[in-house]
Amino acid sequence: MNSSEIWRAKRLRERVAGLRYTVKTQRLTPMKLAEVERMIKNLEGTAEELERKNKKPRLFG
Repeated sequence: MNSSEIWRAKRLRERVAGLRYTVKTQRLTPMKLAEVERMIKNLEGTAEELERKNKKPRLFG
């Protein structure tokens, strides 16, 4: 497993948690809310991809 990618996924998850907290605690305009929700969706997808990639056994290399 590549530890740098694992840490990157963890940092992305922490950033998503921070953005979710921001959404809950601050009054955002509908445009800003939509932008933050898109960011959350993209960050979650990236984190899941990194985690999935690191769980697969490596046969070569």
